[in-house]
Amino acid sequence: MDYLIKDKTLHCGTTGSILWTLQFLNKYIKTNNLNYDEIKNIFIEKKIAGNFDNIFDDNYDDNTKILIFDDRNNIEQIDYNFVYNNNQYKILAKKIRFSKKINNIVNKYLINISTNTLGVHFRFTDMNTMHTKKTPIQYKDYINQILEYIKNNDIQNIFVASDNEESINKLLKDENFKNIKIYHANIKRYPTEKADEKDLKWYKNNNEKIPHPSLNNFAHIDDPTIHLECLVDCILLSKCKYLVFPYSNVSNLAILLSNSIVEKTKISGKGY
Repeated sequence: MDYLIKDKTLHCGTTGSILWTLQFLNKYIKTNNLNYDEIKNIFIEKKIAGNFDNIFDDNYDDNTKILIFDDRNNIEQIDYNFVYNNNQYKILAKKIRFSKKINNIVNKYLINISTNTLGVHFRFTDMNTMHTKKTPIQYKDYINQILEYIKNNDIQNIFVASDNEESINKLLKDENFKNIKIYHANIKRYPTEKADEKDLKWYKNNNEKIPHPSLNNFAHIDDPTIHLECLVDCILLSKCKYLVFPYSNVSNLAILLSNSIVEKTKISGKGY
């Protein structure tokens, strides 16, 4: 059976929305005693609290079962600090059907990802301020972990996904990596590791019905390019052999999607 999930919630984060969809579907599966093998393809449609056009495949047929997801209370509760190890979510994530547009962009960058590539995910901006504020992480926390992978696995190239330009520029200028080829996708990012206070004002607003800005680059939430570019980074991380990652649903989803990652290291920093 193919499933189409129509997401009508106000969650506007790219990968966070997808995780919510998986939480909704997994609760539905358990409630109805379904077999995971019976689910062939998962299609997602989202037009509320963000424009997700061009992200998901819409080539489903009339026999596809449609589920309406319009209430966050209909998701099962999970710990985002550890969801990447959940086998049920690994099964479901791999059934999500992304658009040809995303797959074509990913394939263009795959030429830079070898069978021995280290993926590095930098996630700062709003994260330390609001999500991992009790155990914040910094750029320097990544360096020893990256150097260990290079030393122990003969790493020759690194793919970097980042929510900001500053972290990428630091890595490119770091003498420790002068002999390593460093690649990143050409996408929009926030300029600095620390988000400006004006971009964090949503968190101080008690009205939960107001969707927050897209936190990859704080652009207007209706720009579908924001979500597409975030998913490109996420899927490319999933193609790497090794991964250094923080608390983030981009990393969570990358691991759930992956058939390539054989070893991973989480940078300390616990969300919420």
